[in-house]
Amino acid sequence: MRFGQDKMGLMSEESGMTLLEIIISITLLLVMTISTSSLLTNGIDMRLELSQRSKVNHRLAIAMQRITDDLQHAFLLNFKRQEYLDYVTTRATKSLFMVRPWENNSELRLTTLTHKPRVASAHESDQTFVVYRIEKDKDNQRPHLFRGETPMIPMNFEDDVPMVVLAKNIKALRISPWNGEKWIEEWNTGRADWRDSLPRMVKVEVDAYTNELPDETSQYAEGDPITTLRTVVMIPRAVDTKEVKDRSKTLKWDH
Repeated sequence: MRFGQDKMGLMSEESGMTLLEIIISITLLLVMTISTSSLLTNGIDMRLELSQRSKVNHRLAIAMQRITDDLQHAFLLNFKRQEYLDYVTTRATKSLFMVRPWENNSELRLTTLTHKPRVASAHESDQTFVVYRIEKDKDNQRPHLFRGETPMIPMNFEDDVPMVVLAKNIKALRISPWNGEKWIEEWNTGRADWRDSLPRMVKVEVDAYTNELPDETSQYAEGDPITTLRTVVMIPRAVDTKEVKDRSKTLKWDH
């Protein structure tokens, strides 16, 4: 019986856990929990970052696609050529291509063929006057990219155009026409230097803020991170106009 009791006692000790074993088990469990929590947190942070980048890229893509479409359909009317005279309607039709500095950015004003009448049989056509520029929102003073469009070519290109937000939280818009030799900051077909001439190429750069602000009252700071989208747009109808300068052999980007 004693032997059996000793044996039973030995078996009882082996089947239980000492205090040290319990402490080690709890420690390992805590380490595994913390590691798993860290992995889940990193995964969530990565998903949020990718989602934020996706939103920024979406804003940039929308802005760039619209600008590119308008530039590719830009036109000028040359009243010295019969085919343009046949194209003009009974009302006095004008045309313009203008790039000029606007509050450390660029303002683009052009006549283009991208207008789509909203009402059937409306007194409108595909000809339109479009304006792009960076403006601050009246409510929160954040910079957005605005686009304005008229239902027909106006008599005065300096008149106010109804502007709507094309892309939010856009820091900068830079438009640089190519004059045959270099990228320049201005172009105005109403002036003698560029009269009746479209640039063959236009460089477009759009800067968007990458971080979301916590509330409507917060403002972006100068050092906040940005994402930049760049492209060079060819203007098909520029083949009918002469270049301001002879084309150089090497095309320089000029960062």
